[in-house]
Amino acid sequence: MEKRGPDNPPSQDGKDRASLLVVSSFQEDLVQLRRMLDQSVWNLRSAGSFQEALALLRENSVAVVICERDLPDGSWRDVMSMLTPVEHAPRLIVISRLADERLWAEVMHLGGFDVLSKPFYEKEVAWVTESAWRQQQKRNPRARYAEA
Repeated sequence: MEKRGPDNPPSQDGKDRASLLVVSSFQEDLVQLRRMLDQSVWNLRSAGSFQEALALLRENSVAVVICERDLPDGSWRDVMSMLTPVEHAPRLIVISRLADERLWAEVMHLGGFDVLSKPFYEKEVAWVTESAWRQQQKRNPRARYAEA
């Protein structure tokens, strides 16, 4: 397998795609993010709740998690607390309609990567996810990612 690094993102041929997990109970957000990231290097997985995300993360390696601020059975903080003890934990991006400086500061303080506000802007989504992946690679350059 080819070595990956911060300047060598996963291939676009589908053979070595980084996994990204979207945790949101809003179907329209999942549809929009899937459309925006469809032609990207991501192997996109989705969960509608904290418990579903927990199950997926136990079985799959992911590089980046995009999580709705509030979930039906928890919040982004629950997802963050689940990721914190994991060696080479995925980078967490929080999404919210009410993205403000207070939320951003809290996410950064607790070890998250960034906050995406809704409505989504394709270039911002692409930039933030790619930046999170690059930071993940700096933290864990030997990571292997699930094939699509």
